[in-house]
Amino acid sequence: MQSEVMKHFGLTRGLPRAGYFETAQQRRVFDDIKIAIHGGQLLALVGLVGCGKTTTLHRLTEALKDEREILVSQSLAVDKHRINLGTLMLALFYDLLTEKDFKVPTQPEKRERKLIEVIAKRKKPVALFVDEAHDLHPKTLVGLKRLIELVQNNGGTLSVVLVGHPKLRTICAGQPWRRSAPGPPCSGWTGSKGRSWPIWTGCWSNAPPQRRPIC
Repeated sequence: MQSEVMKHFGLTRGLPRAGYFETAQQRRVFDDIKIAIHGGQLLALVGLVGCGKTTTLHRLTEALKDEREILVSQSLAVDKHRINLGTLMLALFYDLLTEKDFKVPTQPEKRERKLIEVIAKRKKPVALFVDEAHDLHPKTLVGLKRLIELVQNNGGTLSVVLVGHPKLRTICAGQPWRRSAPGPPCSGWTGSKGRSWPIWTGCWSNAPPQRRPIC
């Protein structure tokens, strides 16, 4: 059936590989996320299963790599239940280090100091992307918040973009920093016939909020 449809419409590749159609609203949301990344924030891109979160993540990271204004790091670990702060810091080391045969420190204090030094030396904002982040332990989110603070206090800029199911939004909303101060506003898409697309929502920001959340 698929081959007949492709032949009828003159398609040369399957729909999953046909490219990415980007609406004006999606481009606007992408711009908002880029601005947030430059400010050093913990962000969440949330949506239902099959709504296009991973495709959106891929499109966003590819665009950032092409623009070369933001350094992109991605956690590739498959077993999300076992991922902790150390795993995510290791991903940052792998993607940011320019030295060959560098051994990542195993002692926590030395590891954090070296990572902060590496980020500061790159002199560009760094964005760590984590897919399926709804399986992360809440303590890992608290650790990421603290890491973002430490990097900023030492002259660098680190943002973390978490991608996952709506459960992730609930986890973020339950963290202490959400109760102490409102985060950045959230934004999103709505597809045709009411289909839900991924939305992004700020979980935490080191900077004071400019306006109240709208969701």
